Amino acid sequence: MEGTDVVLERNDAIERFPSPRDFGDVDWAETPHWYGVGTPSRQVSQGWKLYVSATPANYISLIRNAAPVFLRHGIAFKYLRSIDDLCQANIGLFGFSQVGKNLVAYLETPESSAEALTALRQWLGASGHFGPVVPRLQQLWRGIPVFLRYGAFRGTTLSIDGRDVIDDRDDPKAVIDVLDQDALWDVVRHREAPPSRHDSPSLLARYPVRSAICRSGKGGVFIATDVRSGDECIAKLGLRHGTELPDGRDGAHFVRHEARMYALMTARGMGTHLPHVIEFSDEADASILLLERLSGEDLFAARSSLSSDASWVDKAVDIISKAHFAGFVLGDAKLSNFVVTGSSLRLIDLESCQDVCSDRKEDVPVSFRAFGVDDIDRFTADSMHFLLSVLFVDGAKESLRANRIVDLNELLASPPRRDAWDEFALAALKRLMGKMTPGFTWFGRKPLPSSSEG
Repeated sequence: MEGTDVVLERNDAIERFPSPRDFGDVDWAETPHWYGVGTPSRQVSQGWKLYVSATPANYISLIRNAAPVFLRHGIAFKYLRSIDDLCQANIGLFGFSQVGKNLVAYLETPESSAEALTALRQWLGASGHFGPVVPRLQQLWRGIPVFLRYGAFRGTTLSIDGRDVIDDRDDPKAVIDVLDQDALWDVVRHREAPPSRHDSPSLLARYPVRSAICRSGKGGVFIATDVRSGDECIAKLGLRHGTELPDGRDGAHFVRHEARMYALMTARGMGTHLPHVIEFSDEADASILLLERLSGEDLFAARSSLSSDASWVDKAVDIISKAHFAGFVLGDAKLSNFVVTGSSLRLIDLESCQDVCSDRKEDVPVSFRAFGVDDIDRFTADSMHFLLSVLFVDGAKESLRANRIVDLNELLASPPRRDAWDEFALAALKRLMGKMTPGFTWFGRKPLPSSSEG
C-alpha cells in the first residue's frame, strides 16, 4: 500500500480467504464471526475506532492491503472472518449498528495513527474501493467508505471529562457531542473541518432489519422496523452480484422487477389485492423493497385449519383471474403466494410475475412443469400451476422439489382426494384441460390482448 506495495485482487469470489497466519508471526484470536489481530495497549481503554466497509467483490483485497499497514504501525484490528459474515452484517442481521463495520481498527492516539491513515487513504482512493455507509457515523474522507466513532476498547463505559458515559453503539453522537475532536482532525484531515453527522441515505437506516424470514445467496426477506413510528414491515433485499442465474440475473434484478410489478398491478386496479408498498430503493449493493407486513398466514401454512372450506381456493382463483384480465401472468403462482387477511386474501411475491403487454418472455424458476397436453398458452399454464400447488402439498417443500415435472393425464387418472381444496382443484383442472383454446383461461375472463398498453 505504501509506495508500490499494493496487492490488487480481481476475483475475490474464488480467492482464498486470508487468515491471520498469512500476516506472519502476529498475536491473533478468533470468535465465531471475527478474526482479531494484535491487542490495544492495556494502558489505553478507549479511543477512536476506524471502520472500513466493503462488498463481497472487494473485501479480500481490502484485508490483504490494509492488514500490513496496520501491523507495520502497531495498530490492532479485527475483520469479519468470511464473505458470508460480511453479507449478513451488511444487510443488518448482526444488528443495525453493525451494518458496514467489516474491518475495525483501534486508534490509540491520533499522532501514532497518522502515517497509517495516510497510507490507507492513498490506497483506498487509488483502487476505487467502495462499500456501504455505516449508519449514524461520521465519514472520515468524502467518497471513501471509512467511518469513525469514539468508543471503549474494553467494557461498555467511557471516561469523558472526568465522568462516566455509557458507550452506546446505537447512539454514537452521545459521546461525539462532548469530545474535543481537534487533535484527530488536525492529523488526518490536515485541518479540514470534520464532516457533519448524518444518517445513512440507505433505507436500512430508517428501517433497520430485526430478524430474517428467509435468506439465500440472492438476498432474503426480513422483518424491519420503522425507527420513526416503531411499526414493523417486510424488507426484501436483492443482492447485486450475489448468486446469479446463468444469464446474469441476480437478486437485485428480481427485487427491482418485483417493485415494478407492484407499481404496474396497482395502476391497473389490482391494489386492493396487494400489500401496500412503503418504499423502494436501488442502492449500491442491493435493491431494497419495503412492504406492509400482513398479519395472517399464507394459504400453504393455513391449509390444515381451512381445508374444509374450498372458498379460500376460489378466492385465490379469482385474484389470479383478475391478474390475467389486467394483463399479467404470475409465473410461479402457488398457495404460499396468498396471505389470509381477515376474510380476504392478498397476493405477495411478484418476482416471477410478468406483464404480457410489455415484458419480453423470460424463463422464471417455477415449482412445477406440466406435460400431457399441447399448446398451453401462458395464462392457462399460470392457472394450471396454481392448481398443481394445491394438489401437491404432501411433504411440503421437499415434495415440491421432487415433483417438478407432472404428467397431467397420470395425475387425473389417480388424483389425490384429501380435502375440499383437492376436490376444487381437480374439478378446475379438468375444466381447464377441456377448454384450452387460444386466448382462453378458465379462470373466468379473457386476458387483455398482448398489444394492449393497459
